[in-house]
Amino acid sequence: MEIPAIPRVEQQRLRALHDLQLLDTPAEERFDRLTRLARQIFSVPIALVSLVDEQRQWFKSSQGLDACETGRDVSFCGHAILGREIFEVCDASQDPRFADNPLVTGAPHIRFYAGAPLVTGDGYGLGTLCIIDSQPRQLNADERRALRDLADIVVSEMLQIEQCKQSRDLKAARQLAEVIARAQSQFIHESDRRRAFDKLLTDILDLTASEYGFIGEVLLTDEGAHYLKTYAITNIAWNDETRAFYEANAPRGMEFSNLNTLFGVALTSGEPVIANDPYHDSRRGGLPAGHPALNAFLGIPIHHGNELVAMLGIANRDGGYDQDLVGYLSPLLTTIGQLVVAAQVQQRQHEDAERLSASEQRLASVIEGTHIGTWEWNVQTGDTVFNQRWAEIVGYTLDELAPISIKTWMDLAHPEDLDRSGGLLEQHFAGELEFYDCVARMRHKDGHWVWVHDRGRVVSWTVDGKPLLMSGTHADVTDQKQAEQALQASEARLRGLFELSPIGIALNDYESGAFVDLNQALLEPTGYSRDEFIALSYWEITPREYELQEKQQLESMEKTGRYGPYEKEYIRKDGSRYPVLLNGMVVYDSNGRKLIWSIIEDISERKRIDRMKNEFISTVSHELRTPLTAISGALGLVVGGAAGDLPEKMQEMLEIAHKNSQRLGILINDLLDMEKLVAGKMRFEMQLQALQPLLEQAIQDNQTYADSFCVQLCLGQSAGDT
Repeated sequence: MEIPAIPRVEQQRLRALHDLQLLDTPAEERFDRLTRLARQIFSVPIALVSLVDEQRQWFKSSQGLDACETGRDVSFCGHAILGREIFEVCDASQDPRFADNPLVTGAPHIRFYAGAPLVTGDGYGLGTLCIIDSQPRQLNADERRALRDLADIVVSEMLQIEQCKQSRDLKAARQLAEVIARAQSQFIHESDRRRAFDKLLTDILDLTASEYGFIGEVLLTDEGAHYLKTYAITNIAWNDETRAFYEANAPRGMEFSNLNTLFGVALTSGEPVIANDPYHDSRRGGLPAGHPALNAFLGIPIHHGNELVAMLGIANRDGGYDQDLVGYLSPLLTTIGQLVVAAQVQQRQHEDAERLSASEQRLASVIEGTHIGTWEWNVQTGDTVFNQRWAEIVGYTLDELAPISIKTWMDLAHPEDLDRSGGLLEQHFAGELEFYDCVARMRHKDGHWVWVHDRGRVVSWTVDGKPLLMSGTHADVTDQKQAEQALQASEARLRGLFELSPIGIALNDYESGAFVDLNQALLEPTGYSRDEFIALSYWEITPREYELQEKQQLESMEKTGRYGPYEKEYIRKDGSRYPVLLNGMVVYDSNGRKLIWSIIEDISERKRIDRMKNEFISTVSHELRTPLTAISGALGLVVGGAAGDLPEKMQEMLEIAHKNSQRLGILINDLLDMEKLVAGKMRFEMQLQALQPLLEQAIQDNQTYADSFCVQLCLGQSAGDT
């Protein structure tokens, strides 16, 4: 079975589908009439208006099928919405895409399917008008045209529904927008914030056709319990006592701390409370005698970010309240939250003005005496204020930079850094970053680039939630940045040496032995890829017979911080082994992590050469010394007279040959002694030796070779001899 593909514009398609608000709505005659007609025209048992959402195909109209939906993964319509033309399957049982589909192998046993996509004006396929038969068949040209016409009528009906809804929604949206705009304007121009909230409450009551209500600020007691203090409340006084109470307290805010009420439930739960029959609602706390009738109540807690800051309560709307009204009021609730927070900020600023003034002056004096530049930026106007140190960092005086604005900063900033700093600024404005924090380059007056560290934050916002005033610091970090760059360059060079080294290098975690890093020279003889080798544990490449030696090396490292030189073997990927020589030491990374730095040399070639040397020495010892001993012995016998008297000249030549054979024997013995010397097993016997006989013997031994070149060897007398 082939699962339908997801359209490239799936998110836009789903948005258009949900905007129609047709999913999971009751059947409508306007659509049923069309599916009945389709069923009759094409003589099929099933005709559907199908809408395809994220997980299913849902039937707005269904003729001949009891189900109201099926999974999208098994739907034919999921395939049909991928194009604009009619999607036709003549015999599903023979089509590899559908032959094992449960809608084919089981009820309703689909054999024939034809679906005309329901396409919006923007080109999004929302679903289909489809016909289904349990027998194979194929549409002719007239039938295809008729199916397309019926599908277009379905789309027209959908558009009419959408237009009616948009007409009603547009009017309501305009009314809501007018209330929001008026509230923001009143807050800006009205010095008395409570009067602004009074006017806003009046607008809300008119907008929702409610009789009375309140807008209140949510505060906390010292014990951490919520209570409500009103910004605006309808005068519902019903006698002299309540009238006097209202007149005395409403102007500065009435406080309500009893949470055993409908509005108390909204505060404690943080969720809207809808009570369209308050008298019988178990959550109500009762009303005082004489209180106006409460026929319906809506209490909506208002959040700013994640903080509960305010609450809107309205009452006595004909027909009551519902969740749709809560959703409709959502933009207004956001505005109220912003206005409440802005009012809180302004109140705190007013209360702290004198105290902060002296403090800020002292702080400004301190900053002016430091090497840190300061700045203040009006985000909305672009006006910017720098201190003298800010200008000095880039080689200017403030007068030289005048007039100063955000453009001054942008003109000095390196073009390659503007996008990054702008992105960080947007993240700060969006609340994703607590501070704007950026290191960037700025052009010095003499032309070179200065590295600066800018750090700041928005300190005030407009009533509609836009950043208004931002301040921060500006520090010269050129020396630090150059040091970092030099360190990076040094690290790059070291990394190059690491990678290009002909000898293997590895970095292992001290505690676990896991490989942290390694170079290519270490990998090459192993047969592993880098990822494969990194994933190995230390013992997966070390034969177990080295366990005792490994323990000894570890003890050495714990005592001295070093280990080796140490010969062992590594196991290749194919299971074979090769010899290595290891040296290592303990190091620490920048985070204090304990590591082992190892030099791992593949000594396979060295071992091969050693074997060749040993084989040569063995050959010399057994294949050369044995016949030479026989030759030397025979010559000794002849020279000693065993063969009788010899001519004088021959006797002399044989004596030379005998001596040279003995010398060659000594040379072979010396060669074997060299092996002992390398192994440290050579025994030396030191004694005095007369030099003159050695020199005479040397001349005699080499005279025959000299005669072949007509050279006479002579032993001279020292100046002291007579």
